Amino acid sequence: MPTKPFTAAKWIRVVEPELRPKGERPAYWVSSEFDAEAASSVLRVSAQGLYQAYLNGVRVGDEELTPGSTQYRKRIQFQSYEVELKAGSNRLEILVADGWFRGAADVMRADLQFGDHVAVIAEISGVIHTDESWQSAPSHIQGADLFLGQSEDRRLINLREWTPVQVIEVGADLVQPIAPPVRRIEELKPKRINKLDGAFIVDFGQNVNGWTRLNSLGPAGTKVTLTHAEFVGADGNIDTSHLDAQFPFMPEPIRDHQIDSVISAGIEGDFFEPMFTTHGFQYVRVDGFVGELSEKDIAAIVVHSDLRKLGTFTSSDRRLTWLHEAADWTFRGNACDVPTDCPTR
Repeated sequence: MPTKPFTAAKWIRVVEPELRPKGERPAYWVSSEFDAEAASSVLRVSAQGLYQAYLNGVRVGDEELTPGSTQYRKRIQFQSYEVELKAGSNRLEILVADGWFRGAADVMRADLQFGDHVAVIAEISGVIHTDESWQSAPSHIQGADLFLGQSEDRRLINLREWTPVQVIEVGADLVQPIAPPVRRIEELKPKRINKLDGAFIVDFGQNVNGWTRLNSLGPAGTKVTLTHAEFVGADGNIDTSHLDAQFPFMPEPIRDHQIDSVISAGIEGDFFEPMFTTHGFQYVRVDGFVGELSEKDIAAIVVHSDLRKLGTFTSSDRRLTWLHEAADWTFRGNACDVPTDCPTR
């Protein structure tokens, strides 16, 4: 049933100077400062797009790909988080990207299915709520698409040009989440790393849904590209040809190669973990990495709905045990908020 979680908050959209092509639209910050007493409170937030909320520079909660996928014209989920306000000045920032709302989707990679903008609504009752006083700015995430991939320029993290937001009317009901949240479930280390024509081919030993974290970014200005795949060819290179969508009425196939990229700021300890996209992969081709890539430099982050496991299975015949494990991984890879037919799509 629809609820009334927000008492005063308004939907606010990011005003963009131009609508860039899918995969090239940045994630945006929307933000406001406010004064408060030191207290525990509850933040409620939702978005047309995907969001991450930050209070005083610290990320709120551990749920991923929020608010999740719905029929956005009819209903949009919202999340509630317990937060700690500090006495005096506080700052609430929300990072918002395309997601299922306006990003590439379905076999045709169609975008703008529910709208041509991204928007948020948020409220800490009696303390702060979204309205026309908030501002927005492009982030260091220069392209963020749930299917196509994410690109970042880490040199731009602290460079923000703020502009006013626009209040909009949204007719969809705001509803409580109807499924378990998506979370980072586990981390896999590489099983093998092979060098090929100046690039590195990383094998994580298991096909998963999620993304790659790169722990070493190199000197400032270094660009590293991560291409995710489920297969490698006889030449040892990744093969993504099965992701091409070809139809008789199309002159060229649609290619979805699950590509992320990052430009380094040259900061010691900085890392890249793209959390506004998700990929199906066992292998990653790493181009542009400076030096020799080792297992400490890269990890696969398994991401899916945080489902409670009800049982286990083992057999004296290892083939049956393997078959069950394969089925288990297959289900996990296809349970990322909504059931899918394969984690690559």
